[in-house]
Amino acid sequence: MEDVSAVLEQNLEGIMDRAESIEIELLDNLIEEDNTQEPRSIQNMCIEEIDSKEEYTLEIHEVMKPVDYFSQFFDDRYIDLITQQTDLYGLQKLGIELKSTKVEIQRYIGTLLYLGVIKLPQFKMAWSQNLKLTAITDSLSRNSKQPKKEDSYYDKLYKIRPLLDIVRENFNNLPQEEHQSVDEQIIAFRGFLNFLVKGRSRYKQYNPAKPNKWGLKMFARTGTSGLVYDFTLYVGEGTCPLYGLGISSDIVLYLAKNLPKQKIFKLYFDNWFTSVSLLIALKEMGIFATGTIRKNRINNCQLLSETELKKRGRGSFDTNCEINYNIVCLRWFDSKPVQLISSYIYHQPVGVCKRWSPKEKTYVDIQRPAIVACYNKGMGGVDLADL
Repeated sequence: MEDVSAVLEQNLEGIMDRAESIEIELLDNLIEEDNTQEPRSIQNMCIEEIDSKEEYTLEIHEVMKPVDYFSQFFDDRYIDLITQQTDLYGLQKLGIELKSTKVEIQRYIGTLLYLGVIKLPQFKMAWSQNLKLTAITDSLSRNSKQPKKEDSYYDKLYKIRPLLDIVRENFNNLPQEEHQSVDEQIIAFRGFLNFLVKGRSRYKQYNPAKPNKWGLKMFARTGTSGLVYDFTLYVGEGTCPLYGLGISSDIVLYLAKNLPKQKIFKLYFDNWFTSVSLLIALKEMGIFATGTIRKNRINNCQLLSETELKKRGRGSFDTNCEINYNIVCLRWFDSKPVQLISSYIYHQPVGVCKRWSPKEKTYVDIQRPAIVACYNKGMGGVDLADL
């Protein structure tokens, strides 16, 4: 082993000696080559030589207007984005469609730039009668689209209105039944409606006569099957557009506007909605209607008094007709008197129905005019939708 190690050490020493002699020889050759060539600076070695004879001239176009320079940086895409976001903000925060245009946004930006040069204590002074900067007032009016909560077009449900409109449109696209009713509905809900109003939940209602006692009040138009075809949420003032017939009748007109006109559709509603003016308005739209009506809404209609009908007994009735629009009015005495009007059905044929007689302790047959039977059959669709 000692002989082998000694041989290896001798070989390594020989290799190292030869390597050193080779490096020294290479370095000597490099030095001789550098001495024979012209000296070059580090800059010449690292940077590519440039022909000094070539000249570069900057092309200067004609001077543009300031607005043209501005438009180069803030182009149409920029203005379109501001226009889109302005309309979105107006819908989310103010509840209206501003329908801003590109020109209006450009004028608004120009106004801000102009008032950045002409210093005023308040921006609104530019539109004041005493100062009035015509460069601004002639191009942009102040508060032209700024809504107020007291405005008639202010929408309390603006945050969810787009969603409601989509659902209503889909409901109205369903095949429509011939007989439909309009009535109040309670959507079951006992939570806190902070998405509609700050503080107390004033849109939450209580109605002991409905299947769902607590919840959101909604007026719906449904078929006799219980299928909903249209609706509107109750928010007090602003529940529906105003047609001049009072809030109750206006709701019916609003829910009926999407029904095909001049067809055979028939609507039914109770005495909170019904008025003579409503039936006339619906008939002019080509929609027939029947409903119970409060006696103070037919003061000019001559009918037998409630006392007289009571003397005649249960099932007795009296009718009258308005000849200009063929509106039939009827007072029928059951356990108590009830008034009905219709634009398409009369009291004939007179049928019978069974009622419990406390005196005879059994069910008895009493007269029931056709208008009553038709009303009972057509109503109740909204209650079915609640189940």
